[in-house]
Amino acid sequence: MAKNKKKSPSQSRYGAAITNAKHHLRRKVSEHRELSPHRTFRMTRKSELPRLRRLPSWWRLSLRALALIRDQLPKIVIMVLIYAPLAWFITGFYAQNFSDFKLALSLFGSGASGFVYSDLEQAFVLFGGFFSSQTEGLARDSLVILNVLTVLFWLAFLWIARHVIARKATSVKQAIYTSGVAFVPFVLVLLTFVIQMLPAVLAVIILSGMTGSGFVQQPAEIALLAALAILLIVLSLYFVTSTLVALQIAALPGMQPWAALKNARKLVMGRRLAVLRKLLMLLVIVLLGWLLLFAPALVADNALCGDENTCWSTTFVLPLYFYLLCGAALAFVSIYMYMLYRALLDADDGVAGE
Repeated sequence: MAKNKKKSPSQSRYGAAITNAKHHLRRKVSEHRELSPHRTFRMTRKSELPRLRRLPSWWRLSLRALALIRDQLPKIVIMVLIYAPLAWFITGFYAQNFSDFKLALSLFGSGASGFVYSDLEQAFVLFGGFFSSQTEGLARDSLVILNVLTVLFWLAFLWIARHVIARKATSVKQAIYTSGVAFVPFVLVLLTFVIQMLPAVLAVIILSGMTGSGFVQQPAEIALLAALAILLIVLSLYFVTSTLVALQIAALPGMQPWAALKNARKLVMGRRLAVLRKLLMLLVIVLLGWLLLFAPALVADNALCGDENTCWSTTFVLPLYFYLLCGAALAFVSIYMYMLYRALLDADDGVAGE
């Protein structure tokens, strides 16, 4: 009787899976090599890099976003007026923490403690206090519902921007009702963004915890931890640059989240620093807009009501004005991001589709 021969790996039940995994890995490596001119442990020459079209500057993208908002102003205003009362209702109308914060600020800056705030310092302190009061006292279920509402309106603003660029007619009702089809792919890409930000969050937590506790006191150790934190932050920024662009691609009809991430990676390849600069400038624009539009309202409310807990301005006007600005900022950010995606798409001669 012939002895049973030992089965080869390809004949075993795991052999087919291993072979398929090898083929899949080789295909991915070949696709990456076709996309990227860089090779491991070999310096890439400047002549080997592909010639890329220059992207529009951040202020041109801002002007394009503002021009689209101006052309579609009635629709944008209606959507902001829908978003603000809903967000205000979800958060419970009013955060009591802000009245307590104003009372503490008035006692601290009354002169009895030897310290008096200037108008500019008071504006910054009130600005930070109001934002913290709107998030710290918020229940978890309210925060989840508010985030879902924000995502739905982000998709609705993208719907309007995409139809305007494509020269297709649309309405507010159609944007709100139909854009939610892309909710699941959008949220999955958003979760990818959150995961990719974990190295930066971990770096900040470790650095602040070790330096704050006094465990690390030597300059060399502090410098090493700072270098490690910077590397982790750079790693997060490297990944999230393409993921933020993928959010706009995920909103396209029928787009899968992983396909959106792949297409976004192709679009930003060779342009990560340029895209990152435009994203950072968007953050600066939004922060300056908030300071210019909301800080004076906080100072006026503090001068009008002081530390009163039942003042109508603090109870009704400020929260509603806050969420009106949130809706306006959401409209500008979503349309700006879509303009950036369109600029990348035009520069790349079309990778992701529509």
